[in-house]
Amino acid sequence: KNATLFDEKGQNRSEKSRGFDSLLLNFPFCDQLAVGLIYDKGESYMHVRDVELWDWKMSFKQAMELAMENLRAISTRDFRVVEEGLNLWVTAWPDEHTAARLLLPELFERLKVRGEIVMMTPTADRMLVADSADKDALLALFEISSSLRKQPRPIPMQPMVLRKEVWEPFVLKPNHPCYQEWHLFCLAAMNVTYEQ
Repeated sequence: KNATLFDEKGQNRSEKSRGFDSLLLNFPFCDQLAVGLIYDKGESYMHVRDVELWDWKMSFKQAMELAMENLRAISTRDFRVVEEGLNLWVTAWPDEHTAARLLLPELFERLKVRGEIVMMTPTADRMLVADSADKDALLALFEISSSLRKQPRPIPMQPMVLRKEVWEPFVLKPNHPCYQEWHLFCLAAMNVTYEQ
């Protein structure tokens, strides 16, 4: 629901135009990310371009629907509690498509929260989820995500909140007890983005 997909027909392309000028297909997601298509070959993967879709006689919408079916099929793993008494969960799928699970809001419905679901994917293979009503869980979310930025392939994203099946940037007001930690975390994530 974060994006509207348009069913575009492939354009006629000459053999000569295939290759270096081909376009990666993607759309913006939640102000800071982009969603694209990956052709996963097991040992390696490639980003899908308009050329591949033209060869496969598929529209972007058809390919995205197929990709979503495939993603649901490999996303059966549950979240586990990080620490007893803390409304903070973690999950790690055995692939590098963890952040793509944001496209499946139904995965988060099983979590029992008093507030809202706040999510971070600090690395390609890890996702952390906290209850916005649990101050200690939020602080742990920022602390753990910051420490994971030192791991290979960090994702310098800001925290997001799930509202009515739509992800939005997670923002705290200055009078919130976690405001300072959230603000410093967001600045650090922005810094990593600029460095990259």
